[in-house]
Amino acid sequence: MARLSKSAVAAFFVSGSRPNQSQFEDLIDSYQDFNDFLQEMATALATKTGVVAVSGSATSAHALLPLSLGGTGEGSLGSAQNALNTGGFAVLTSANQFTNENTFISSAVGSAENPAINLDRRDAGLGGQNLGVVRFKGRDSLLASTTYAKIGGAIVSTSAGGETGRLQFTTTVSGASADRFIIAGGMYSLAASGGDHGIGTINVQEYYEEGQRLSTWTYGSQTATTTGTSVVLSTSIPAWATEVEIIFRGVGTDANSEPPIVELGHTAGTYITTGYDSIIAVVGGASVSEEDDTDGFYTSTIADWNANDTFDGIIRLVRWDIAEHIWQAAINGTEKTEPTYSTGHGEVDVTSALDSIRLTTPTGSDAFNAGEARVRWR
Repeated sequence: MARLSKSAVAAFFVSGSRPNQSQFEDLIDSYQDFNDFLQEMATALATKTGVVAVSGSATSAHALLPLSLGGTGEGSLGSAQNALNTGGFAVLTSANQFTNENTFISSAVGSAENPAINLDRRDAGLGGQNLGVVRFKGRDSLLASTTYAKIGGAIVSTSAGGETGRLQFTTTVSGASADRFIIAGGMYSLAASGGDHGIGTINVQEYYEEGQRLSTWTYGSQTATTTGTSVVLSTSIPAWATEVEIIFRGVGTDANSEPPIVELGHTAGTYITTGYDSIIAVVGGASVSEEDDTDGFYTSTIADWNANDTFDGIIRLVRWDIAEHIWQAAINGTEKTEPTYSTGHGEVDVTSALDSIRLTTPTGSDAFNAGEARVRWR
């Protein structure tokens, strides 16, 4: 074997060349022991000012070779399993695997952010471009590699002075991967309508506490009450609702003695038409009229209601118990054309989950001719 001078060894390492077996044996033989060889290699690399390519694998008795690049150059780590300290930056030119826990340590003092990991995408990106991502992978029951969750960044706008980015949280549920939450100005769920509502906001569909949905009102659509003898206000009340309100604006009918009444439904529109325990009182000036009814929740009494009267008000429904389908009603409103004030209370057992509400009249024959109404629930 040929013995090489120290200058020849240094020149070899600075060149960045990869030794073949014969050259490596010559390098080792140039020193009395392996420690001298490692010291000379580290000294040579410390003077490197260009690019040092470290390749191969150090997995023998010396599992970690501490390589120190003290210069300002760029270190390229191909596939070596080495501890690499670089004064510049390291470029990983191929996929690398770290099979143990890795720790990044900084001894910097003060309030500066240290240590730091930068995922730097250097091409000139446009708005909407995805940036770096951290994937959490595992195996499924067939041992296929699967991404179960990931955290990624994205560019919203690259406009100088108005740069905007967002952070995306993605999970796989029932085999389908999708973004679940995004943080931009505010935080929002992809399932919630309206997207980002700005700094300091959270936009989601529902809130739960201890398995119970918190009280946030969901509004049904506005429904005109200007025609027909029966008007369906909603058929989409969810089974979890415990409070429902019907809001009236100028609702009227075209005949005397036919005030609007509310009937509750279940099982896709099967309406309860009897069994209500309801009372309504109408106060106007010095007169008071009162009526007990079993066919719905009344907004006025038959004695007081006149053709082209209009009702403004609210009927508030509250579920008696989560395990039952008994609903109680509080009725408050006014007949503007009189004017009078209506107040009342009622109760009915819907027998199964409430899902629909309609307006009709006591006989179901007179037509609506004015106003609108809507339903909301929580």
